[in-house]
Amino acid sequence: MSFFEIKKISKRFGGVKAVTDVSFTVQEGEIFGLIGPNGSGKTTLFNLISGFYKPNAGSIHFQGNRIDGKEPHQINRLGVARTFQVVKPLKRMTVLDNVMVGAFATATGPKEAKAIACETLDFCRLDHRRKNLAGELTIGDRKRLEITRALATKPALILLDETFAGLNHAEQDDSIKLIGRIRDSGVTIIIVEHIMKVIMNISDKVHAINFGETMAEGTPSKVVSHPEVVRAYLGEPYDHHA
Repeated sequence: MSFFEIKKISKRFGGVKAVTDVSFTVQEGEIFGLIGPNGSGKTTLFNLISGFYKPNAGSIHFQGNRIDGKEPHQINRLGVARTFQVVKPLKRMTVLDNVMVGAFATATGPKEAKAIACETLDFCRLDHRRKNLAGELTIGDRKRLEITRALATKPALILLDETFAGLNHAEQDDSIKLIGRIRDSGVTIIIVEHIMKVIMNISDKVHAINFGETMAEGTPSKVVSHPEVVRAYLGEPYDHHA
């Protein structure tokens, strides 16, 4: 049985087909990249996986459980967490309190939630900001807070939605290291990202979609060399040495 599997998933909004017959499998411990042009259906897929949308057809399975149709909090408690493309921290609360909100997904009380939050802040190298108000953070630290809060729910699978957008080169390098540590800690990752350096460096497998349909899947080098991916998304062949 696969760790995570999407089978022929489809989602329509009225007459608009957002996702059509998409299928893929993610193995435990894998970093699985999801790429495609803006509007291709990547975030819709994340919304389907995390329960914000219900599919019109197909199924989603996680660790032997069928999760499509479940509510977001139920899916989170089964071990699936996500970040959002537009980060929305609780600005008037401290960084620690923001992460405690995530920790309450599994914690039995405030003491345990604080312990989980502190441990996760340390793991994500954000402990030095714990007393800051979330609204005071830079975009880089807000992105890191979003990941930290999701990790505090103790997931087995985390969905990362454009967590590198807006980061400078040094912050990108730090975030690549963080994602490596997350995987090494035993968490499986599905990542949506437009920065190809990131996708090429960290992904074990890549799935490319356009207009809600699969274009290609395979190793990063295989997918970025696929003629349809080059034509619809990259514009020109990806330079691995750039």
